[in-house]
Amino acid sequence: MNSNEILAFLVPGDDPLQVTFFYLIAVTGVISLIMMLWGARTANWEKKWNGSGADDLDVEHGSVNEISAAVASAGEKMADIMPGILLIFGLLGTFLGLGIALNKASTILIEANTGGGIDNAMTSLMGMMEGLGTKFKTSTWGLIAFLSLKACAGLYNYDERRLRWCIGKMKAAFDQGRETMRKIHERDQSSLLSALSKIDQTLVEQLQASRKVLEQQVQLTQHGTQATTNALAGTHQAVADMQQALLQQLQALNSSAQNSQQSLEVTTNLLQQHSEQNRLQLEDSHATRSSLESFIATNSENLSSISAAANQMASAAGGIGQSADHLKAAIGEFKSSVGEVLDGLKQDLAGTIDNMGESFTRNMSNISTTMAQATAGISGAVDNLSENVGKTMASVQQSNEISIEIQKKAQGEFLVTSSSLIENVEAMTTLVNDLRENILSGLRAVSENGRRMVSLDKRYSDVVEKAARSADALEQLSERLKNMQLSSPLQPAVEQMLQQVETSSSSLSNIDRHILALKQRLDGSDHSEHIGDIRNALGEVIGRLEGIDSQLKKTSFESTDA
Repeated sequence: MNSNEILAFLVPGDDPLQVTFFYLIAVTGVISLIMMLWGARTANWEKKWNGSGADDLDVEHGSVNEISAAVASAGEKMADIMPGILLIFGLLGTFLGLGIALNKASTILIEANTGGGIDNAMTSLMGMMEGLGTKFKTSTWGLIAFLSLKACAGLYNYDERRLRWCIGKMKAAFDQGRETMRKIHERDQSSLLSALSKIDQTLVEQLQASRKVLEQQVQLTQHGTQATTNALAGTHQAVADMQQALLQQLQALNSSAQNSQQSLEVTTNLLQQHSEQNRLQLEDSHATRSSLESFIATNSENLSSISAAANQMASAAGGIGQSADHLKAAIGEFKSSVGEVLDGLKQDLAGTIDNMGESFTRNMSNISTTMAQATAGISGAVDNLSENVGKTMASVQQSNEISIEIQKKAQGEFLVTSSSLIENVEAMTTLVNDLRENILSGLRAVSENGRRMVSLDKRYSDVVEKAARSADALEQLSERLKNMQLSSPLQPAVEQMLQQVETSSSSLSNIDRHILALKQRLDGSDHSEHIGDIRNALGEVIGRLEGIDSQLKKTSFESTDA
């Protein structure tokens, strides 16, 4: 086998099928090679990279290989797939030729079996076998085209050049993006720095302005605090002075109340003595009652004896009447037959009458004696009763006179005590009014920094009103006691009055104690607690004065009822 034979084998024959496949493979291979050489250029790749606006490629659209495949031209893609297609075309021509030859051979054999000449069949088979080798020309052409295109693609190396071009484009895009990001970062950083510098300057200006405002507020607060301190100091001093004066007045009032209590205790002792005398008089009255009861019992017994004697006389008179009736009947019936017996009967009747007379005389004598004794007993009892009643009345009159004198003395002492109490209460009212004026002047100074001490003025007004009402109640009580001088008060009213006075004394003592506690609180606490302590202490003083007022009114009403 030499080169001529190879060339003769590769040249197509007169068979139309061979010619058709030869030109198809040759033209397709040449066109693919030309399109590969024309398409594998940078301009085409750049055009595919840029696209038409919306279809532009970007580095974020995929990897390098994916972007390289996306920018490949149609000639490059055709050069990739055309060698395989040409190889398939060659194989297709080979299989077509072999199929046709085999079909012709089967026809020849069928004709030979049907009676044709074997010689003609052998001649036809030999002709077919001579052209059997030419059937593989298309496959050879396809293989040659495949290898030629692959060799040209390997020599031109367009895949590697396109990949390197994509890597360069992506690197440039990455560098441009990093440069853009660096510029954006620098711009943002410079904007941030400028904003921070402006904020710093603004904060410095605001701090300076706030410092000035705070300094002004500190100065104003210092001035206000100094004024408040001075006002509170003045108020504290005035309250302390007024408390001292009020304490002295209340102590004097307390001593007066104690004197009144002592006087009332003396009065109570005198009244107890009077009660003891009344008890003795009551015992005498009980003895008198017992004498009267014995007298009544004796009279009852005498009347019972008189009643029995009268009953006996009535029985005797009834017997005389019956005897006279029987005598009359006997005389009438037996007048004629008992004449002789009349003398005897007369004698008997005379004896009976004599006996009856003697019995009657004796009974009347007994009745007279009994009546005389009863009359003597009644007379003695009446004399004793008169004597006892006279003594009792004298003792009662003397006891009443002593009780009236004691009550007059107690009322006089109570009037003196009430007058002193009224004077002390009036002095306390004046002192409270002065205290109200002083505290009002202090409150005018303090009211610039607080409005809560307005209630203190109301509290002092209530104190003044309650003290005034207490003074009025005491005056009314004094008037009612003066009106009660002419009448004799009862023991329970006096005892209740004593209890009310003791309660009033206890209330005044409590007021004194609360004022002392208020003074200690004011001396021991700071100025911020003065307002609450003064308000609480004044509330307690007002409550005590209200209790005194109600108690004095109740006492006056009960005294009026008594």
